[in-house]
Amino acid sequence: MAEIIDETSSIESTTVGVFRTSSTVAGGRRFSFAAMVVVGDKRGKIGVGYAKSNQVPQAVEKAQKEGRRKMVAYPLLRKTVPHMVEGHFGASKVRLLPATPGTGVLAGAAVRAVLEMLGIQDCLTKSYGSTNPKNLVKATVNALEQLAAAKVGKEAALFVSSGTMGNLCGVLAHCGRGDEILVGDKCHIYNHEAGGASVLGGVAYHPLPNTNMGEIPLDALAGAVRDPDNLHAALTRLICLENTHGGVGGIVVQPSYMAQVKAFAEKSGLKVHLDGARLFNAAVALRADVREITKHVDTVQFCLSKGLSAPIGSILAGDAAFISKAR
Repeated sequence: MAEIIDETSSIESTTVGVFRTSSTVAGGRRFSFAAMVVVGDKRGKIGVGYAKSNQVPQAVEKAQKEGRRKMVAYPLLRKTVPHMVEGHFGASKVRLLPATPGTGVLAGAAVRAVLEMLGIQDCLTKSYGSTNPKNLVKATVNALEQLAAAKVGKEAALFVSSGTMGNLCGVLAHCGRGDEILVGDKCHIYNHEAGGASVLGGVAYHPLPNTNMGEIPLDALAGAVRDPDNLHAALTRLICLENTHGGVGGIVVQPSYMAQVKAFAEKSGLKVHLDGARLFNAAVALRADVREITKHVDTVQFCLSKGLSAPIGSILAGDAAFISKAR
């Protein structure tokens, strides 16, 4: 659905996105529209235009003209577009408008080249067999999940809207109704997630005292595991840790302690889930690869909105079978 804007040279124009932007001015907030347009021709030249206006059509037209003016050979454009996209559309105050006729269209050779440039082309083709614009969101989320899983050393990942949702999906994928999870009494899952595992999954919380270091003492864990042959007791299935630990001032929980918990869990037939909302902050504080932390847990949730510059969203990661169940 690319728009032909020059019949003689077969220049195609495609609007990648129209964005609503805001700024603070005297007397309140001022809203405008920013358009990103890709133009290309059969000779292999591509241009990307970016422009603002207080009306959508004018923003698109101005961006289209800028794109034509800046058309260069594809290899040169590879160096500029990723920076341009990040610079113009990376701010939290910029919001993509819903696609309407004439906006949000992705088609044509020029756009496919830009998608490839941004690392999206291969994911679209591999997952869906084409670069159909309807598949763009699916493909970019898939690419994000694959990247996230690799970053934390797990087989697969699931993108969700919040950390609470990620932890809930994780607990419910690990546990069934009547099962029990061991949690710290100062942890986020126990205190600040509306009892979701109990409300929605029939899972019982067994709180244990957190130390000032964010740890649950190993002897407390050992004493809390239920006898699986006791018909009157819930079945202990999961240990939940938190790192960094917000309930004790954001302290970093040491990987050496987490390794001890993992060894205990394996011996006891339990799984370990990490609420790692600020996991990458912990890795920075430890001056370690994040996988040095996540290798001690079976599953992990981390927030894209905490230290990773995204306005919303979280990742749940684990092995492929677990993520399939969580999904």
